[in-house]
Amino acid sequence: MLQLLSAYWLWALAGLLVPVLIHLWNKKQPKVIKVGSVRWLQAAASQQARQLQLHDWPLLLLRCFLLLTLVLFMCQPIWEQIRRQPGHRYLWVSPSLLQPRNLPLVQTTIDSLLKNNYQLREFNLGFLPVSTESWENLKAGKEEKNKLSGNLNYWALTKAVHQQFSRAQEHLFLTDNQFVHFAGARPIVPASSRWLTIPVNQYDSLFVQEAFQNRPDSLTVVVGQKGKGGIRFSNISFTTPTPNQALNLPGLPPLIYTKSINQDFISFQNSPDQVPVIKAGKNIALYYDKSREQDSKYVRAALAALSGYTGRRLQLTQITAAHQININNSDWLFWLSDQPLPAYIQEEIKKGLFVFKDAATTSKLMLTNFITTEQLPAPISLAQQVRLVQQGGSSVWKNNFGEPVLQYKSEGQGGLYHFGSRFNSQWNNLPQSSFFPELLSYLIFPEAQIRHDWRELENIQVQPSLTKTTQQPMLYSRVQQDLKYLLLALGALLFLTERWWAYKKGKRLI
Repeated sequence: MLQLLSAYWLWALAGLLVPVLIHLWNKKQPKVIKVGSVRWLQAAASQQARQLQLHDWPLLLLRCFLLLTLVLFMCQPIWEQIRRQPGHRYLWVSPSLLQPRNLPLVQTTIDSLLKNNYQLREFNLGFLPVSTESWENLKAGKEEKNKLSGNLNYWALTKAVHQQFSRAQEHLFLTDNQFVHFAGARPIVPASSRWLTIPVNQYDSLFVQEAFQNRPDSLTVVVGQKGKGGIRFSNISFTTPTPNQALNLPGLPPLIYTKSINQDFISFQNSPDQVPVIKAGKNIALYYDKSREQDSKYVRAALAALSGYTGRRLQLTQITAAHQININNSDWLFWLSDQPLPAYIQEEIKKGLFVFKDAATTSKLMLTNFITTEQLPAPISLAQQVRLVQQGGSSVWKNNFGEPVLQYKSEGQGGLYHFGSRFNSQWNNLPQSSFFPELLSYLIFPEAQIRHDWRELENIQVQPSLTKTTQQPMLYSRVQQDLKYLLLALGALLFLTERWWAYKKGKRLI
């Protein structure tokens, strides 16, 4: 499409009349030759009709085209084209795969895709590009990308990518397959998107799970080690070390113990993951009446097992009479009785006491099948339970119908757990389950949940939902070509041709 940047010069086209008028005016007079007796006749004035006739019209056209070329040159013409081209192809790589220990797993794949004109970018907040120089430095070990500052949600990032880079021809995602990075609703993306997961958990990993002090001069550290068969924990107890000095233990990296005024921490050397040291155990009060005597035995056994395999100090106080209840120093109270909670216990809950109350025997029972929770690898049989009324709390355990079996309601600094069943084999299979102590540990020590989740997903499980559209996004670009040099050359050619033609015909340049 032709465009004129200085279109106001078009008025000069009126000058095309000049060569035409000159051409008509500059008519050649015929030469009169007198012959015979006519030459003796007196010349008489005669009126000759003048006729407007074009002669040498090729020369006239050359001069008109020369003037037209000059006017177009002054108008600064450009030729603009709108071209359609496919969008860019992006390669998104998660930060975990750009770490030195995992880079060899994807280096060959990335090199091959870069040769096919893919643009390499970090699949992280900001979506920063990775330049060719940066990629070469990563492969040579001269540069290292920052590790994840938290658990990125890859599916949420995918939605942001397609919103910000909506005109891309293709998106190829190269990520790890860790379960913690895939949460929420599965995104819906164009069919041009592809996802490839790379297992990165091919190495044994050590981490500090928790640390606590049962005595002022003793420190127990729970170390987790991830292997092919899962995560194994081991308790290591030793004398409390000197602050800020490395503690060398057999088979472990050096440990650093940091002491401060309000909180102490321990971590592996050069590790940013500092674990707070818990300086005290738990004081637990167990109140039960005669109808719950058997239930109390199961609770005592589970707490003893919990203290045994975690190494934590659990001071248990058994109470069988309501007037003997003294909870001034208690952190937890298991209330196994049909009697309602006294008012003063309600006040202690607001001050930081946690109470676990089971179902009343006189309540109307409902039949269910099993108990389920996130911490259980398999459901536990549930024969009967009491329907819990929703009181604004959260459901910790549920039955097979999705109804709460254990409900928690926070009150002040403490909280109240309502159990819709009992610790009895006639009600459920919790007393016989090997997971019973572990379930109690998640309630009593909520801070002790596994810090590292190495669960993995298959590649087919992480694939987003693809739309059925087959139309590929296109990019439109404007290409402009300056025509002034072309007109300049054309004008010179027309001028030389006009001079040659005029010289040939014996004409003078007007």
